[in-house]
Amino acid sequence: MIQRLLGLVVLGIVAGAANAQSTPEHAAAPIDQVQEEDAWEVGLRQALGAQWSVFGRVGRSFRFVNAEEIYEFSPLGLSEFQLLKPQTAQTYEAGVEWRRGGNMLRAAFFHSDVDNEIHLDPFTTGIGNTNLPPSRRRGVELDGKWQVSKTFQLSAGYAYTDAKFKEGTLAGGPAVIGTDMPIGGKTVPLVPEQKLNLAFSWDLAPRTRLSGALTAVGDQYRDNDEPNTLSKIPAYEVVDLKLAQRFSWGRLSLAVNNLFNQDYYTYSARSQFVADRYSVYPLPGTTVSLTAELALP
Repeated sequence: MIQRLLGLVVLGIVAGAANAQSTPEHAAAPIDQVQEEDAWEVGLRQALGAQWSVFGRVGRSFRFVNAEEIYEFSPLGLSEFQLLKPQTAQTYEAGVEWRRGGNMLRAAFFHSDVDNEIHLDPFTTGIGNTNLPPSRRRGVELDGKWQVSKTFQLSAGYAYTDAKFKEGTLAGGPAVIGTDMPIGGKTVPLVPEQKLNLAFSWDLAPRTRLSGALTAVGDQYRDNDEPNTLSKIPAYEVVDLKLAQRFSWGRLSLAVNNLFNQDYYTYSARSQFVADRYSVYPLPGTTVSLTAELALP
């Protein structure tokens, strides 16, 4: 029997009133401003027999600046407040799903338009934050789960994302690389084009489980490289393993992360003054941890 599920999230209107004041010794001019945005989501899921179904979703979200983003020292050393435009996103998603027993396959296509994305940039006009030009992200997500046996399960996930600026120029300041440069058609930094996750779970005994995961992430442009003129953050692959044993009193688990001691990092920011300079934040090599959990009666 075909069943239909219609989910509707009630429209919510949120008003943010900002009344910022500083202590006399900082002497920053006060700002009084009211910002209003709305968020909503509508979804539809349609069963096509016992195993197949299709689904769709459309929604709108927003983000206001937080307290840490509205007060700082300007490039001239002056204390000041800055309230940016709210960041908004309109998202569309549609897909198909198949389920049978413990097995599942899912494919979803998505498109998101982002306006006024709030971005840290210490060299723009104001205190070090700016609203980026409009951008869009679109792509496909594939997920699967296979119950090989009662004790062994495999899962996989793949995502392809094409993230581009739609138009606009890059704000900046004197001597800042890329200032007033058109970035329409450029790739949004820190958004990898491809991601892959493979995982398994194996119950070696009734109370013993071995699990592992491979995470592979494609290369991506560095933060502050909206013009796409510098080398990318390299692609990387990381393997993690975990062995867990349950007892009557709780659980003991041994985890080995980054099993093959991969040298990698997930965040990097380019210099805004020297064309070929950038900073990286390397992540740990192989780490081993032992965790004990106590179950209270």
